[in-house]
Amino acid sequence: MDRARIMKNDKVKTCSILVNGSRIDYIRSSMDNYHFIKMNMSPYIMAPGRVSIDRTPVEQLPFSQFKKHAEETYLKKGVTVIITVVKLSHERELKQKVGKRRKTYFNSPIDYYIAVQIPLSALTPSFVRACKKLNVSCIFLEHLDQYDWNNVPWGWISDAFSDTSIPLVPCFPESLSFIKLFMLKARWRKSLSSARITFLDEPLKEELTLAHEQLFKLGICPAKGEIRVGGDVDYNLFYVNESRILAGDGYRLYDRDTPIISVHKGKLQKAGEGVFFKPGFGEECYTGKAVKFHNKSAFV
Repeated sequence: MDRARIMKNDKVKTCSILVNGSRIDYIRSSMDNYHFIKMNMSPYIMAPGRVSIDRTPVEQLPFSQFKKHAEETYLKKGVTVIITVVKLSHERELKQKVGKRRKTYFNSPIDYYIAVQIPLSALTPSFVRACKKLNVSCIFLEHLDQYDWNNVPWGWISDAFSDTSIPLVPCFPESLSFIKLFMLKARWRKSLSSARITFLDEPLKEELTLAHEQLFKLGICPAKGEIRVGGDVDYNLFYVNESRILAGDGYRLYDRDTPIISVHKGKLQKAGEGVFFKPGFGEECYTGKAVKFHNKSAFV
């Protein structure tokens, strides 16, 4: 792919990419001296495949509706990786509900991570250990304003994570006043920082593409959500809108646009208005070592 304009963090860098099947072998500023079949990518903006969140209980859908949901929610929007969130009330539901969700996603056309969402009151050391055993990638915590934080055994929970870092993600109530929300966020940061538990500062919104920094904190990036050497050939293409750039909007708005072409692991999943649903083409992914801070990752 020659002269690709790759978007990252609202900035664009022109590079040439050597692809081998479903993997990226090489990236450099120019490959004019190399004799390969080349595809001119300069008319487009290239962005990594999108990573999004989905809380839909897809295990309750027949296959035809799951297929339609995947086409409308994932393929048409250029989503190549999904974090599917299983909502639970108690630890005893964990194994069964995660198992059902995992079984449904065996037919997924895109890659996926499995997460769970529970009330703060259900977060215990035994729950954390069960999540590790079931390869849960992250834990969303809700009802943060309805439970006595002094009853949470943060030290024991931290010990339960041991060498595996499953990040905790807050679900702050939108109904809270500014002052109450500010105080709740401060308590969240203080409690988890003191316990040395990996966490995100802010909630993750379902309708938005997850940002690079969020993916890094979750332990998903650089494995996913980034165009890099050794990574999957996952990308979206957008027509360059010069008038938008001249108007001062830069490249940031492409994050909300619908791609004209979407590629997942080297295979077309969207071209124009058409989408290509390939059941079982997606694979379950597992987070690496998540971190509490953001730093630079592999890129050209």
